[in-house]
Amino acid sequence: MIISNPEEVLFGNPKTVVGRTSQVEGEVLLDLQNLQEVEIRSIQINARGLATDNELRNRSLQRQILDSVQDEYQFITFTPTEIEGLNAGAAVIGETQTFNLSDDLQIRDIVQPVMFEMMVTAV
Repeated sequence: MIISNPEEVLFGNPKTVVGRTSQVEGEVLLDLQNLQEVEIRSIQINARGLATDNELRNRSLQRQILDSVQDEYQFITFTPTEIEGLNAGAAVIGETQTFNLSDDLQIRDIVQPVMFEMMVTAV
């Protein structure tokens, strides 16, 4: 998973920061014969595993910004609330579907509604 923040200002200059992690867990359940039948369960990201291009920033993320060194804030959680834009009908192998996923995003003890554009490819 890649998380991007285009609004960081570093030494007076805007900088796009990209955090990456492979520590993501969740489930997507699809009926490949009818894409309208989809269920996406909560997705958790281990915030301790987020890494950027700067070790000082990584420590700041873990200890001050996300506070993920504390066990109760270790995970960032996406709880899906709505899926929009999936094509009706069967999935075609190799074809990519784009849709919007609305979620309640919880970081630490703060929950905010968010929307992501998702792309999935049937394989």
